[in-house]
Amino acid sequence: MKKVLITVLLAMVILLTGCQVQSIESVIQSTLSSPLPSTTNHSKPMFRYYVPSTVGVKSSSQNSTLLNINGYDVLMNLSISQIISSEYYEADDAIPALNLENFEVMFQYTGAYYDAQSVSRNFHVDIIRLRDNTVSIILNNQLVDIIAVVSDTSLNLTLEHMITIMRSVDVDNDLVVATYSTKEIIDRDAIFSEFFEQVPPENGSLQDMYDRLNPDRNQDTDDSNDQRAD
Repeated sequence: MKKVLITVLLAMVILLTGCQVQSIESVIQSTLSSPLPSTTNHSKPMFRYYVPSTVGVKSSSQNSTLLNINGYDVLMNLSISQIISSEYYEADDAIPALNLENFEVMFQYTGAYYDAQSVSRNFHVDIIRLRDNTVSIILNNQLVDIIAVVSDTSLNLTLEHMITIMRSVDVDNDLVVATYSTKEIIDRDAIFSEFFEQVPPENGSLQDMYDRLNPDRNQDTDDSNDQRAD
């Protein structure tokens, strides 16, 4: 009887996992097939992007934005090392893999989309299980990293908004290359690595990461002061 019960429970878990994967893939495909935002509504010196009206902006600096989606922090940061690598070295369409060996990876996806300039861009999604009912979503398109820590019930909605924002990102690559040194690139990448070394990362860690990426708090602006391209 116990063996039968265990078998049934395992079958239910496998079925639930399969349904969840299909649901996530459906969110990705439907969001990618949606029309691009007609314009960006947030502009920084090095990049601009669109934020849906239902998404809040908690903090904003030259290279980072701390968003709020459905009550959860979502951090977007300019991927300076990848941008510079693509400018200086032979182009490589592969998204560098994160070291996630200490985590339960529940979903991975690599795809492509056309941005507002009709440029084909690759992107990669990692979704990892942190603890019961909590996951981290990690999105990268070689221009920005977007990271969230959310509940299972908020996963699909958060991912949808993250992809919408990602598709709208437009970066001034020449200005990025002219501005940053190799040392600054290494330091910024190290901060991201430290986040994933926490087991498990907490939602509040995204605020900590934002603070470390932006030690000069005078750069911060709130949503009302962030330059907009309406």
